[in-house]
Amino acid sequence: MRFRVPKGWFVVVVSAGVALSSGTLLLLRGPVVLAPFLISVAAQVGAAWLVSLTQVVDVSPRGLSLYVVNRAVWADIVAAARARFFGLDYLKLRLRSGRTWWIPLYFRGEADMRSTLESFAPDGHPVKRCFALKNAG
Repeated sequence: MRFRVPKGWFVVVVSAGVALSSGTLLLLRGPVVLAPFLISVAAQVGAAWLVSLTQVVDVSPRGLSLYVVNRAVWADIVAAARARFFGLDYLKLRLRSGRTWWIPLYFRGEADMRSTLESFAPDGHPVKRCFALKNAG
């Protein structure tokens, strides 16, 4: 099952970039900066679109795929813990290789990210134990 950045975030990222560019345009004032401003806005829209395509988490019975390029089978995950960063919920995973993945639980898909992770993770898996602790507490 595929999860992506919430759709409203595209608008937020582009709006913030345009606001910054507008502020710069107001400070510099003049027709000379109009072309760089328009180029900057186009680049921000393009970057936000690219981010929306690549910021993907795939969850399957085999494991996870993070941001299109990173893959791990369930057996590679040795520890899991809930975390919050700037008010956003994450699942912090430690892999057998020693790497740490931060899975954004606020990504949206056809189903809820948490319930999908719980349903695909094998019995006794650190991900299931992590969510069970949260339910108990």
